[in-house]
This record gives sequence, C-alpha cells and structure tokens, in this order.
Amino acid sequence: MTYIELMILAVSLTFDTFAVSVTGGISLPDNTEKSRKAMIIAFFGFMQAAYLFAGWFVGGKFSSFITEWDHWVAFAILMYLGCRMVFGAVVKKGEEEKPSAVDFLRFRKLFVLATATSIDALAVGASLAMLDTDTVRILATVAFTFIATAAASLIGIQGGRKLGSRIGGKAEIWGGLILIFIGMKILIGHLELFA
Repeated sequence: MTYIELMILAVSLTFDTFAVSVTGGISLPDNTEKSRKAMIIAFFGFMQAAYLFAGWFVGGKFSSFITEWDHWVAFAILMYLGCRMVFGAVVKKGEEEKPSAVDFLRFRKLFVLATATSIDALAVGASLAMLDTDTVRILATVAFTFIATAAASLIGIQGGRKLGSRIGGKAEIWGGLILIFIGMKILIGHLELFA
C-alpha cells in the first residue's frame, strides 16, 4: 500500500472516536481544565495507534480470531453504555445528578470507550501484516493514526460541548442513542462485509 492509502486508512479509523467524543463532550463539565482535555484527546489517539500497531505486530497468526470477535466486543460495550446512558437520563429526572455513563473524567470509563472505538484497528493492523507492510510504513501509519484520532477527538469534544448546551436536558439521551447507533453500525457493517 502507498503512504496516501495508509493515511486514508488511518483517517477512516477515526470516525467512531469522533462520534464517541461528541457524546463525551456533551457530558464534559465546562470547568474541565485544558490539561485534562489534552490528556483525554491524547489517550484516544494513543489507544487507536497502539491497537493498530499491536494488530500488525501479532500479524496473521491471530487475524482470523480478531476479525471474528472484534465487532461483537465493540457492539456489546457501546450498546451497554448507550442503553445505560439513555436509561440513566430517563430515570434521573427529578432525582439528584448521577455520573454519566460516558464520563471522560473517570479513567475506567475513558479506557472502556477508547478500547471500544479502537478494537477495529487491531483487525486492520493484522490485515496489514498479512499484506507484508514494511516496518517504516507501519510506523508512519501508527503516527498518522495517533494524530488523526487525536484531532477527531478534539473536534468531537468541542462539538459535543456546543451541542450539549443547545439540547440541554436531552443531551444524555442523544449521547446514549449515538453510542447505540455506533455499536449497531459496527456490527451490521462487519456482518454485511462477511455475508
């Protein structure tokens, strides 16, 4: 693959991160420090790049296992969090505020979301290993994936914060529905691909 093709591939991996970042941005408090936002953005970029590299490093040995299960794992995580977010928003009307299911300030939730949106990069990395992609091209792709994913996360978080201020109390419901949609898209897209 050419460098241009690898860059396009890297950008294509960022769409789920962007959508989840919009959801997280909706729930992110206005007083969140810039350093904390930078850490969240860098973490999404790191996870996507790390999963891509890990998939390439492991190579073709486990590629069939990865492609068989990656979409189910991402689907289950995003459906769970999306349903929890919608249910929590409906139930907590009139109750005291509870933490969001998509809370980027809690590392465990951030890690789970970053994994759910990056697990497809594992399968992509494994497929690149089967194409005998050389180390220099892989490292360039990993670096570009980090940059593209971090940029998508930044744009998503900023957009989510603006969207959250406009839709107000329904923000959590919409955020949950976005997660459910992403999970279904990942699953349906994979099943159609291998039908």
